[in-house]
Amino acid sequence: MLTYGLMAVFVGLVIGAFAMTRTVQANPDSVVPLWYGRPKVIPIGGIILRALSVGLALFGTVLVWPGLGVASIFFPIVVIGVPIIINVQHNRRVESGRSR
Repeated sequence: MLTYGLMAVFVGLVIGAFAMTRTVQANPDSVVPLWYGRPKVIPIGGIILRALSVGLALFGTVLVWPGLGVASIFFPIVVIGVPIIINVQHNRRVESGRSR
């Protein structure tokens, strides 16, 4: 189950980064809210991809738990953290006036 859990976490990570990248590309000149609010443009399927990403991360964590124990809590933090990093980089670029 450890292998399947790690695969689910990895796929969740990739989907989450992809969803946030699509959101950033759809809003090149506007700030994308981090926690509260909505971006000006939400790409088709963006919310579903984010939900799938978090769901896979939690499912993978449950599968990995018997093999790694408490250390598996690190996986959802990483899966949620990567889109946050992408969002923060985009918002800093937009606020400084260096949009793409």
